[in-house]
Amino acid sequence: MAVPASPIRVMSTYCAHLRSPKNSYASVGETMAEVLDDLIASAYRSLTGPDGHAVFMRALARTFHSHLLSVQLDSNDHHHVTKGDFDAEGRALDEMTRIAAACPVQSPWFASDAARRLPQLGMLSDEDTGIPYSELAMTDFHEIILKPFDIAHSFVMYISTDHTGATAIGISRSRRIGAFSLDEMQVARRVLPHIRNVHAIQKTLSTHSR
Repeated sequence: MAVPASPIRVMSTYCAHLRSPKNSYASVGETMAEVLDDLIASAYRSLTGPDGHAVFMRALARTFHSHLLSVQLDSNDHHHVTKGDFDAEGRALDEMTRIAAACPVQSPWFASDAARRLPQLGMLSDEDTGIPYSELAMTDFHEIILKPFDIAHSFVMYISTDHTGATAIGISRSRRIGAFSLDEMQVARRVLPHIRNVHAIQKTLSTHSR
């Protein structure tokens, strides 16, 4: 039986490619309106071109100072599934997705009562769950997933619900970067309707192309 790669080894395969914080994030001096306009434009551009999805993921990572993004599914029986993980350049982290799928314990964030209300809330940050990082750091999930992949702060944006469950985009960053600010959450709330619109268009196009 093949031995799965360790999270630490998976991290090392792409950490060297991450840009430094001063170059990766929204430029100092950009107004919130400029940041939002760029992000919305990137979302709609993702509908065209073979690398549109990666370009949009890069835009999300840059805007929110994130090194890790994920597309997640909360199934109808509240079983959390990661459908895909991506680095700050929009590259798929398939090995991390496999490690997360094999994790024997559930994320305390997604086990919280607040997470079950994500479709009603629209967005949810780790702080909204009421679970402080000091408490999270003592869990097995922290040791298996969060610590190796340098995840300390996250928020999720609810995208849609279908017969399989609720789909969301998760955006994470390190403890060094710190918690998400109110301004950042405001940008997320403003761009969310556009992300949902793009997702709906993609599903429609996919249906008609069959």
